[in-house]
Amino acid sequence: MSFTCLTHRQRVAVRSVLAAVVVLLCWAGPTATHAQDTVRSYLEGQLTVDPEIDDSGTYAGFDVLVLQDVQGAPDTLGLATTDADGAFAVTIEAPRRGLYPLVVTRGGRIVLAHELVIADGDSARLTAQLPAASQSVRVRSPENAAWMAYQNTQALHHQSLLESLQGEGTDGELEQSIQRTASMLWQLRTSFPGTVGAEIAAAESVALLEGWDDALALERGREIEPSAPGFVDVARAMRSATARLEGQDAAIALLDDLIARTDTPDRSAALYAERVRARVDSLQRDEALAAVEALKAAHPDSRWATWADRTLYQLDNLSPGAPAPDGTVRTLSGESLALSDLEGSLVLLEFFTPQSSVYRRELPLRTALYDAAEAAGQGFEIVSVSLEPDEVLNATVFEEFDLGGVLAVASEGVDDPLAAAYNVTSVPTRYLIAPDGTIVDVYYNGAMLAVQEAVAQRLALDSLAPADQPEADTEPEAPSDDRP
Repeated sequence: MSFTCLTHRQRVAVRSVLAAVVVLLCWAGPTATHAQDTVRSYLEGQLTVDPEIDDSGTYAGFDVLVLQDVQGAPDTLGLATTDADGAFAVTIEAPRRGLYPLVVTRGGRIVLAHELVIADGDSARLTAQLPAASQSVRVRSPENAAWMAYQNTQALHHQSLLESLQGEGTDGELEQSIQRTASMLWQLRTSFPGTVGAEIAAAESVALLEGWDDALALERGREIEPSAPGFVDVARAMRSATARLEGQDAAIALLDDLIARTDTPDRSAALYAERVRARVDSLQRDEALAAVEALKAAHPDSRWATWADRTLYQLDNLSPGAPAPDGTVRTLSGESLALSDLEGSLVLLEFFTPQSSVYRRELPLRTALYDAAEAAGQGFEIVSVSLEPDEVLNATVFEEFDLGGVLAVASEGVDDPLAAAYNVTSVPTRYLIAPDGTIVDVYYNGAMLAVQEAVAQRLALDSLAPADQPEADTEPEAPSDDRP
């Protein structure tokens, strides 16, 4: 259904909700998967209102919309309006199976923002008494049950991880927690076979094991088909695991085999990018240059071709030991701060967007690190730069979470000079800068554990220094769903 088919009031409501829903879905997980034709699913349900708010017993006029974001503009995949009993039903057509925004409005006002897994043939039922917090809403169907199981597993893991890093558990318990979560995620393939949630969970299981149990990560990774969601992350984990177990040549051979089995040009280009990353990871500049040229020849018009050129800048200018580029940020209080003003302190410079699911999930770990360093009276500072110019979206992080450190917004977004100087192509990207102004290391996406370890070791924060952590992923990140 076209966006223009809605009434003016509905269009206004949908435009206003897209920003909020994007934040919700990016926190929850991937917004779509790949490699499937148009899919059709069915959604029905009933919406009522708390009688203390509305005792009329009439629940007509709620608009239930399923949306997708097309180049920054909303498109409606399904629309239904409740009858007097609050009942509704709608058939949804989506371009691919995956997770999409589910929005309820009334009188042009948003009353509920949630998410819905859409897969061919899935039939779901939504029931809610309004007003309702999104996390208390349940959508019942095989696909959405799998997604809920995936979310619950992740929530339990994050809580266990936080307790271990805060000193409430031993180092061995931390490793056990990771192994346990990886096993629970993998078992969802059996509990919910063929579902989007189970496939994403399987990919995360492999990624979680990498660095802790490389042999098992490889064993499980070989069972995941190239068409599965998250396969590029699986390939990345398998490449790193193979390099540790068998050497870099074996890792490159693995990538070549996966490229030959890849089902889409976009995924093929992503795996070519992994070949570049492998060479950069080993500081092999000539081999990295050859890998860049191979990527550009095979996929000249892809976004990875532009990314590949930037990896050489990364290798030449942003490697550990190189001087950290200086630059200024505009803080929330309106002050101008130069990074060179912080010399003498250990600095964690992080670039993020409030839409980044990874960044939001890691906020408790970031806060624990900052609080521990502050309590110990150590010379440590976190400079957090949002690459999202929209003040409303930034408020979802700055006001919802008690962030310590220097908070700043880059008014030019990804084109900000400081972001360009640090070659930021995905978020979160973090640089650890030594007191003498040189780069200690760079960390991409879900590498907060490695950040914790590096900072804890330098500041002697024993309660935040888990032993035998996996090495940081220090090569430039390929474009992803969390890119700015």
